[in-house]
Amino acid sequence: MDLFLSKKPDEELLSRIVSDVRPVVFISDWISSPLSEEHHVIVLSQNKSEFPWGLSFGKEADDQEAWLLSAAWNLSILAGCRTLYTGSPLERAKPWHCIVFDQGRAFLADDSETRLMGDGEQEVNILRRLDQSYFPESFW
Repeated sequence: MDLFLSKKPDEELLSRIVSDVRPVVFISDWISSPLSEEHHVIVLSQNKSEFPWGLSFGKEADDQEAWLLSAAWNLSILAGCRTLYTGSPLERAKPWHCIVFDQGRAFLADDSETRLMGDGEQEVNILRRLDQSYFPESFW
């Protein structure tokens, strides 16, 4: 998964956020994917956590991390939900660090031993708020 959301995303909104000149195709698994250069493919899945909607993107961008962070940030604002990016742009990030966006505000979080990652029963733990300096320049 690339991103997780606290509520089901509106497919039209997702399409506007991720589409450039190619239409978006939503599927439930990669096996049924009509992978082609003519579409963005988004896999929408569910889990039993506080971020129950997972999104995987077939899009490969030149700066994939900045692209995913931007999508998570935009979704948190436009969809009015919390989003979680499973990576971290921080230089000294630990494998369990992730970024949570809540209404455009960014937080460093710990997703270890959580229902989201399937290795525990805890919720994602917010560690601290992040300001603009933590993100790659291409994010802004």
